[in-house]
Amino acid sequence: MVYTIQHIAAQNQSKRTSKFFNNNPLQKKPFFSPALQLKPADEKAEATPGVPEETTKYLEELNRDFDEARKNLCELSRALFKQAINTGSTINRDTPMALDTFSSVAANCSGLSGYIKLKPKSITEPGVYKTYEHNYTDDYTGSKEGRDRFDANAWHRAVKQGTNAGTREEIAGVGGFYQRSNDTINLPKDATLGSALHESMHRMSGNRFRSFTRKTDNPDFLSEGATQFFTDKVLMDIGLPKMSGHKYGSNVAAIENLVRKMNGNFDPLARLYFQDDMAAFHEILFQLQLAPDMKTMIANPGQKIYDAVKTQ
Repeated sequence: MVYTIQHIAAQNQSKRTSKFFNNNPLQKKPFFSPALQLKPADEKAEATPGVPEETTKYLEELNRDFDEARKNLCELSRALFKQAINTGSTINRDTPMALDTFSSVAANCSGLSGYIKLKPKSITEPGVYKTYEHNYTDDYTGSKEGRDRFDANAWHRAVKQGTNAGTREEIAGVGGFYQRSNDTINLPKDATLGSALHESMHRMSGNRFRSFTRKTDNPDFLSEGATQFFTDKVLMDIGLPKMSGHKYGSNVAAIENLVRKMNGNFDPLARLYFQDDMAAFHEILFQLQLAPDMKTMIANPGQKIYDAVKTQ
């Protein structure tokens, strides 16, 4: 199908609306699908033996139409997302659709669009997005009654089962988590939209960054920093401010320092984070002067990368 401006106009005229976050109307489904993303922009049709030149030119025209349609879709989805989003608001029943829209904007309409490949299943599909009952009063552990209530809380049980958090203090510090083994975003029902966006960025990441950047103490420090760094980047590309009020300030500062040491180029970081690109990993090690060349693997790379980019 060729998606033209007329198609976009017809789509928007017939869209259904939903109220969420700031009570603004939004389309019920994200503008983009994985299938739409897979069509590259500005791709020229190659001449094929036996295919008439007219056919090749027609394919190029179709692609230009698609590119123009994608630009218009990006403008619409960015505008609607910017209008509706408040990262400090509490999640609600429309959050899965908001996360799908955020993922689509990240993959198609941001500075990360060349790196992200959307998963086939949307977040609105059953089983991908899970929430659990939680109240901040259940976090108090100053008495036996409080500790019993803490241990019985549905969210605390989910965190203990789905993460490496073991102590009550560690469990209480988890605001959400993405479980790659079963492709689920997990959140307490009193979580903020900002936490949900952060977890949706984890879902778009590859498998290797977290394992290759683990360090001895606070193993996921760099992974969490990169996740928040890219979440903030998408928000800023849309025209929204960086998220505030989260606990990843020092993590993000370390990642920003890594990018500075890479001459301000986040490309290797993005290739490793989203695409599991080993060449990008070696490029990072080399640029940080942790490896003598672009092939040598070093021991305990996560700790050494952290030592090279930590800001305090």
